[in-house]
Amino acid sequence: MMFHQPDRVPGMMGPHLGDKGFSLIELLTVIVIIGVISTALFSMGNNMNMRVARITVQTLLDEQAVLAHDAIARSATQAGYVSANSLNPTITRSTAINLVQSNHVQFCGETIDGDRVFTEFRLQSTSEGGVLQRKVSDTDCVTDNTVEWGNVSEPVFSQIIFSLIDSGPEKNILNMSLSLSKNVRGSRDDATLNRDYKVPLIALLVTP
Repeated sequence: MMFHQPDRVPGMMGPHLGDKGFSLIELLTVIVIIGVISTALFSMGNNMNMRVARITVQTLLDEQAVLAHDAIARSATQAGYVSANSLNPTITRSTAINLVQSNHVQFCGETIDGDRVFTEFRLQSTSEGGVLQRKVSDTDCVTDNTVEWGNVSEPVFSQIIFSLIDSGPEKNILNMSLSLSKNVRGSRDDATLNRDYKVPLIALLVTP
């Protein structure tokens, strides 16, 4: 007597020859591969962000160095005798530019309108970093202690050194040595920049 095996009803659970599925080892392998790829992509993205952040900070330092140079050079080139009708007392070379300290310089000059301007620049330390500051006094080549200092730059300067060349072929030159640094967000490293400038003291050429 022969028995007829009933057909398999679609949707019923149970073993069936020819079914294919993932073994535990295969599943773990896929998970590991996905983890490796995800880690690599995260690392690439993080490195890209760090590069962008460093470039941004480096650009800021460059802009601040140029800003400091332009601000100081504007006063330095006017330091000395400019007007044909000089005010009294006459500006001398020693009063036209005075290095109070290596990071503090004073300029006294006359504008083309005959007005006398006394401008100072200094490096001021703060909790965030060094700031270039400026003070303008409407006095005859002396500082006005009632006038407050104003910030010219962001706190990115670690060092500013002024020196005066008053002899030789580079006479009447103000040397400025600038060192800047700022931390790169997300990094333990700082972006740094060093710049040296030579500013011609044009007005001193006609100053007694």
